[in-house]
Amino acid sequence: MRRPITASDRRAPGGVKLAAALFGLYGVSAFLNAVVVLRSGGWGSPRGSVPVLIQVIGAGIVAWGLLRGRRWAWWLGLVVGVFWLAAGALTTLVVQRDDLYWLPPSGFQLVLAASLVCLGAAVALLLTPGVRAVFRRPAV
Repeated sequence: MRRPITASDRRAPGGVKLAAALFGLYGVSAFLNAVVVLRSGGWGSPRGSVPVLIQVIGAGIVAWGLLRGRRWAWWLGLVVGVFWLAAGALTTLVVQRDDLYWLPPSGFQLVLAASLVCLGAAVALLLTPGVRAVFRRPAV
């Protein structure tokens, strides 16, 4: 069983680093999706930029906290990761006449699909026993 990361530790375990990198990659791809894809389609508005900024900043905070071994970052990553995954899945699902359709990724949806894959992998990594052990409270 691994012990929690302390301030004296220089390196986080590989699974934690990978989860942090995937959250960072999700933040970058969410930003690219908003700036490049949505604006090129004429969908972007200043009001629509606020949720994207929350995602970018939130993903950065989670990645930073994970790399420093903060327990709150594990919980925050899990909660916002599942929420963002659900919201992203709803944007790619279409309900039409009581039928459910999955929109296949087109050229403009590839960034969104890639961001969801990164986020799903990051959440899955957070749930692995090795990563969870890093963020457990030490036994007293």
